[in-house]
Parts: sequence; C-alpha cells; structure tokens
Amino acid sequence: MAVTPLVTLNSLKSFMGLAGTTVYDTQLTALNASTSQKIITYCRRPFWSVAFCEEHDIQAKGQKVLRLKQFPIQAMAALTDYGSAIALDSDDLHVYYEEGIIRYDVGFTKGYKTLEATYTAGYDEIPEDLQDVVWREVSHVFSFHSGQSLGTSEDIVAEKIGDYSYRRDPKQSQEGFLTSSLPTLNRYKKIMV
Repeated sequence: MAVTPLVTLNSLKSFMGLAGTTVYDTQLTALNASTSQKIITYCRRPFWSVAFCEEHDIQAKGQKVLRLKQFPIQAMAALTDYGSAIALDSDDLHVYYEEGIIRYDVGFTKGYKTLEATYTAGYDEIPEDLQDVVWREVSHVFSFHSGQSLGTSEDIVAEKIGDYSYRRDPKQSQEGFLTSSLPTLNRYKKIMV
C-alpha cells in the first residue's frame, strides 16, 4: 500500500534549496515516501485524518476513562456501550480530542468488546514540527547518498575557527533517525499499553 507522504515535494525542495529544478524529483519523491513510512512505523500511527471503527474491552466495572487507538480525535461519529448508543451530546460524555481520550461519567459496561467507537482521527494538515523532521531526515539521506552538502547545521561534525573549536557526536540514533529528530518523533509516538 502506497503511503501518502507527510510533506509535499515542493516544500521539501524549497527546504533543501532545490526549488526550480526537477533533476532530483524522482529520488526526492522516493525518499519522501520512504521517510514518511519510516516515521509512521516508528510512531505506530497514521498522521493523516482517517475514519476508524474499533471495539474495546472494558476491564473493570464502572470504568469511566478509555484511550482510543488513534489521536487527535477530529470528530466522534458513534459510541455504543454493550449495544446501546451513548448520546454524543450527553453531559456525562467528555472527549479529550488532542489526547484521544473519552470519559463517560456513568461508567462503561465491563466485558469483552463491550464498547464500540466510531470516529475520525489524525491531522488535516501535518504539524510544522513533524514536517521539519521529514525535511531534515530526507535532506540528510539525500546529502549522504548524493555526496552533495546542502549546508545544513546537521552536516557539521566538527568545526574550528581560530582558537574556537566545536565537535558533535554522530548524528544518527540507534532508531535510524537524526538524534535531533527524536524529541519531536517521541511526542507523536503512540504509547502501546
């Protein structure tokens, strides 16, 4: 299944200083798609807005809080507890959209797959900090494989100017991303329970 890249080719080329040229479009398109897929896999979640329908086991009698599998929630379409619809406009139902959490003050019915949630989650526009990670990751791989330095600070390992010198640790983490990308990616990473 083809992945929808997290950034556009034009925004990527602009970031890399390659706007106006088509010489590298094929390579950049492939790198954009593979980097986007790598990020989606690492974060264990899709980012583009998609509709979901999922069933949940309720572990405890009267459990009131449930984390849905995807976030941020864009819209709730339906919620059923043991076959009975829960009114989405109920004062007892609270949806924490950014976190992907629902709270039902009455409490859900305990049991195997007793709760069904139908909702839309994800982003209509990919957040800028995540786009920046894609741009830097693609730029780094492209520079490494093409032998072209695009002059980003990510490429600097050591530098000396007069008596001043500076040295950095290697850029790549064990996860295969630039170490500078990990704090952003970890904010979006889905926590597995």
